[in-house]
Amino acid sequence: LTGYTPEEYSKLSLDKRYGKEDIKIIMHQFNTSMSLSLEEQKKTVIRIEVDAITKDNKIIPIEMVCRGIFENNVLIGVQGTSRDITERIEVEKKLKESELRYKQLSNATFEAIFISKDGICIDLNEAAEEMFGISYDDAIGKRGIDFIHPDYRDITVENIRSKTETTYESFGMRMNGEIFPCQIQARVSGDLRITALYDMSIIKETQRQLIESEKQYRNLIETANEGVVVIQDNNFVYANKKIGELFGIDIKTSIDTPFQDYVDEKDRDRAIDYYARRMKNEKPSPPRQYNFRRVYKPTNCPKWTRMSVDTIVWKGKRACLCFVSD
Repeated sequence: LTGYTPEEYSKLSLDKRYGKEDIKIIMHQFNTSMSLSLEEQKKTVIRIEVDAITKDNKIIPIEMVCRGIFENNVLIGVQGTSRDITERIEVEKKLKESELRYKQLSNATFEAIFISKDGICIDLNEAAEEMFGISYDDAIGKRGIDFIHPDYRDITVENIRSKTETTYESFGMRMNGEIFPCQIQARVSGDLRITALYDMSIIKETQRQLIESEKQYRNLIETANEGVVVIQDNNFVYANKKIGELFGIDIKTSIDTPFQDYVDEKDRDRAIDYYARRMKNEKPSPPRQYNFRRVYKPTNCPKWTRMSVDTIVWKGKRACLCFVSD
C-alpha cells in the first residue's frame, strides 16, 4: 500500500506516515476511545479516513479500521487494517459534481421539477417550491398527487402506475388552494419518476384574451358598412356579409374562388398586376387605394368600387386585406 516493507514501516514515526492534520485526527480518536470505560474500550472499533504518505512521498487516501489489544485488562497495542480508498473518493467526487450540475440545471429552469419514488416526493427544485408555495422540507414525503387538483388526480395516478411519459394537461393546486392550468411530462429512470410541470396560467389567459379579441373583431367586421375580403393565393379566403351584398354573391360559395372573377374585364389585368406586385413586395408599391369596376353577379353589370388594400399574414402566409365600398 505504501511501498514500505513491514520492517521499514514499523520503524517510521507518525509524522513519516501521515500529515500533521491527519495525526491530530488519529490522536483525537485514540484519546476519545481511551476516555471510555474498559469494557467500552474493548468493544470500540475505530474507523478513520486519512491521507497516508508513501515511500516515494506520494499521498493516498486510506481508510483505517482498528481496535485495541488488551492483556489482563491492560491496553498493550493496536491492531487493524488499512485500504486504499482512492477510487471510492474519486467516485464520490464525481457524484457530488454531478449532483451539483443537476441542482444548478434544475434550479435554472422555470419548470417545476419533482423526483418521486413510489409516488412519494424525494426531491424538487426551487421553481417547484415557488410555483406551489411550499418549502423543500415540507414537500419531501408528500404524495405526487397532492400537488394536483382532486378532480384530475385519477389520470395522474394512472400515468404513474403505467409509467406513462407522454405530455398531458392538468390542473395543479398550490398550498394556498389556488388552482392553475399546467402541462406535465415525466421520465422514468429505474424506480424514480422525474416530473416536469409547467404553469400555463399566462398562456391560457393569453389564449382566452385572444379568442375574446378575435370574437369582438369578427363581430366588428361582420357588421361593418364596408366590405372586407382577404385574398390569398389569388383566391377569396375570407369575406364578410357586406361583400356578399356588394357583389351579389353567396359568401360561402365564393370562398376559394379566384378574385379576378369578380373584377370587370376592363380592370382585370390591372387588378391582377397590383395583387402580384404586392405579394412580391415590389418597389415602387402599387397604390394602396384605387378604383375599379366590380362585377355585380346577379346582372353581370359593372359597378364602380373604391378599395383600400393592406398586406397581412393570414394563417402563416402573405395575403391582402381589402376594404371595399360602393
